[in-house]
Amino acid sequence: MKKRPSSRPSRQRIKSHSLLKSRLRHLQIEKLEQRQLLARVIWDGGGDGTSWQDRLNWQGDLVPNKIDDVEINAPSTRVRISQNTEAASLDANSALLVEGNATLTLGGISQVKGELTLSSGTSLIVSGAGATFSAIASAFISGANITASQG
Repeated sequence: MKKRPSSRPSRQRIKSHSLLKSRLRHLQIEKLEQRQLLARVIWDGGGDGTSWQDRLNWQGDLVPNKIDDVEINAPSTRVRISQNTEAASLDANSALLVEGNATLTLGGISQVKGELTLSSGTSLIVSGAGATFSAIASAFISGANITASQG
């Protein structure tokens, strides 16, 4: 006599299905907030060797912008800023000259280890939570504006 297939699942199949179900996890995709990644932009002096605005002076040939951490390690160089410039932070092991009515705006922890010159009509703005600015060597400031806020 042939066994008739049962419409009920066997105990073994039920046990296997329950075990498999308990091991499976549901994949969920969660939408995250929009983020900005900060980049470190490093001076290589490959352009004219002095102008901040010359893109060829920077690794990757892009002038840093307000979300970039800037590093200049050129002790014998005097970097010239002659247009409004922003950076998230600045670590300059070089001299820095701000000229031509330009404004340098920095956030974060920033320092200039070489001579700092702010010419007449220029501005240095340091702002943001925890922002600091240090001029380690000589600083020459003549008719310039210096603003610190929220730091």
